[in-house]
Amino acid sequence: MQSYEQFEANCNRMDAELAAEQARQSKFIETLENALIHISINHFPETEQHKPIFVEAITIQAHERAVLLNEVLDMLVGGYSSDKFEFFNQNHVPKRDVSEDEKQYLEKTLKSMPPKQHAYFIELNTERVTIEAEVREFVFLCYDKAKELIVEFFPEIANFSGNSIRHVDCSAYQQMDEWTYDFYYYAGDYINGSTN
Repeated sequence: MQSYEQFEANCNRMDAELAAEQARQSKFIETLENALIHISINHFPETEQHKPIFVEAITIQAHERAVLLNEVLDMLVGGYSSDKFEFFNQNHVPKRDVSEDEKQYLEKTLKSMPPKQHAYFIELNTERVTIEAEVREFVFLCYDKAKELIVEFFPEIANFSGNSIRHVDCSAYQQMDEWTYDFYYYAGDYINGSTN
């Protein structure tokens, strides 16, 4: 039977471990939150002068994205395994380079429409592809930073199973994708000199 002193020592050890884990996760959240704001402002330097207008709103959104990503990590670090769920096998981070897909789409679409509409469609499609490429670049910039911080703060991820790593990867991409929409929503009026 365990003595009171042993019980107390175990409780103190568990309290210390819990406090250390909470501190690590809090630091991860804070670091990711600050990194998202910094990356975003640097990626769109024209927004810097308007930052006081939207900084509070984007800070709240960056915090929310970091917390949601941390929840996935907390669950997995705590021993949960994503292996039971096959749908993680079907979830993948989208491709960075979709130029070949876009080329095939354009060729297929042009074949299905009258030649007199080609020039107009090509113009519209080029505009769409350019905008989507800019957004994709921004998403992947944030996603790469999130992955870097995950590995830095949670090195045990290297020991996770394949599905658990895929779960983290997809969650990181999803939260960074949402973050870019948050940033565009609050700061979009000041990107590319839209507003003086």
